[in-house]
Order: sequence, then structure tokens, then C-alpha cells
Amino acid sequence: MMAHVRGELTTVETNHVVVDVGGVGYKVYIPESSLSRLPAPGCEIMFFTHLYVREGALDLYGFLTADERRVFELLMGVSGIGPKVALSLTSSLKPAELERAVAAEDYETLTRVPGVGRKTAKRVVLELKDKLPALVPEGFVQETDTFREAFDALLALGYDRSEASRALEKVGRSLGDKAGVQELVRQALKVL
Repeated sequence: MMAHVRGELTTVETNHVVVDVGGVGYKVYIPESSLSRLPAPGCEIMFFTHLYVREGALDLYGFLTADERRVFELLMGVSGIGPKVALSLTSSLKPAELERAVAAEDYETLTRVPGVGRKTAKRVVLELKDKLPALVPEGFVQETDTFREAFDALLALGYDRSEASRALEKVGRSLGDKAGVQELVRQALKVL
């Protein structure tokens, strides 16, 4: 319904901000991790938003990146997880960290998040394992489109997610993050 909100940042609190859009102040709940990345009040800002509708209330959740919003919405799709727990997870873990924890079935990382117990962590892993994108191997300095394209190419060739990720991790360490898609795929196929 509301894809984003752009306006003047007027108020900053610990769990929400107020954004003035044409004279209307929108209360936007944000992850705590976003607080340090906000501009000073009075500056223009844009949040990628998710409108949560419940009986008697409309709550707006905002994120500085579309990737953060995507992860929040995926978490909201997990049975038993509401917006507070989803926001807590996005506050504590960056999207890539959450993806790594889910792929590695790292329940310890997930249970360190306030409001997430062992059962919730298991549900998150079970329900999101196939929905989250590939992990970036440790050999890559940063998440790149090149890695994603190489990973997708290996999936299209019939390899499963873990095989493709392990192979790209191996070649990523030797080639570094400067390698092109074709070179990554070629070297990963040799490993496989």
C-alpha cells in the first residue's frame, strides 16, 4: 500500500521517527540499527515502508534500504512472528548476517536477539531457508552482483544452494572480489 515515505525528519526517538510529508507527520517505527545512520532533524529522508494493519491500529515500519524491508517482510511471513520480533531481528542483524545465520542453521546467533527463543529461531530457519538469497562467501569482501549472478548461474545448471555457495567460497578466496561472472562460474565448475 505504502512503498515509501519521503519528507523532513522532524523527531527521532529510540524506536521511531516522525517524518513530515506535506504537513502530515507520519510516525515510522525503525530498527535501532538505523538510528546512527539518520541525518539530523530538519533534513530530508526517505524510508522504504511496510504498513502493518491490525485491529484498531495502522503501524508504519520504515527501513533505510529496500533489502532491510524485504527481510522484515520475509520475517513477518514466518508463523508466530509479528512486527515487534521482526523489527528486533532487523535491529540486531544486518540482512546478510541473518541470511548467513539461516543458511548455517546458526540458532545461537538468532537466539541472542531479544524476543527470539530456540523455537522461534528454528521456525525462522525452517521457513526462510529457501526464501533468502544466497550467502556471500567469506572470501568476498562485500556482497556483489557478480557473486549473485554466478550463484544464480550455478543454480540454473542444477547445483543446490550449499554446493554452489561452497564452490564460490573456494574460488572467491583465490580470485578475490574482482573476478567476473564467467570466471567465477568457470572456476566454480572445476571445483564442483
